[in-house]
Amino acid sequence: PGRKTARQPIESTMLLPRNHDELPWARLTHFYGRATEIPTLLDALRTDASDTTAARLAHVLEHQDGVTQATPFAVYYLCGALRNGLVSNTTALMHTLGVIHRAAQFMQSSPARPEVTLSLVDLIAESRLWPAYVSDEDDEVLWEEWAPDSAEYYGWAVETCRLIAASGLLVAA
Repeated sequence: PGRKTARQPIESTMLLPRNHDELPWARLTHFYGRATEIPTLLDALRTDASDTTAARLAHVLEHQDGVTQATPFAVYYLCGALRNGLVSNTTALMHTLGVIHRAAQFMQSSPARPEVTLSLVDLIAESRLWPAYVSDEDDEVLWEEWAPDSAEYYGWAVETCRLIAASGLLVAA
């Protein structure tokens, strides 16, 4: 009750590119490194391999009841794909969104959650993005040293849940 979120209304997502290819995925991370594969996975949801793709998305966007930097942005485009009928296997993707949603809810339930979390717009700010890719060695060092602050960390969960709720999609528990 006493917690505040520096949220923008759902209309603030209009600041995100309409086309998922225009988001700087190479400067966002998922649980296994840079999120460069996300646009390809989003495109693959239209194919017969969408069940495998949905499983891969769950694997990189949710881990041990947590979500990561790329998760809310991927969820934004996943919800859009479902709403617009651009998914070959909706059941598989709904399952993936359910897994992600439960993880984000779990993160939000932490007593360590700060009073204020970052909005979607703030989470994609230049200062929050990873630097441009230089080498695998540099990324290894970045990965070891990267420590997002609590407003960012919990912002991933808050925005993920907000986007799923705002989508109007029924996510199976």
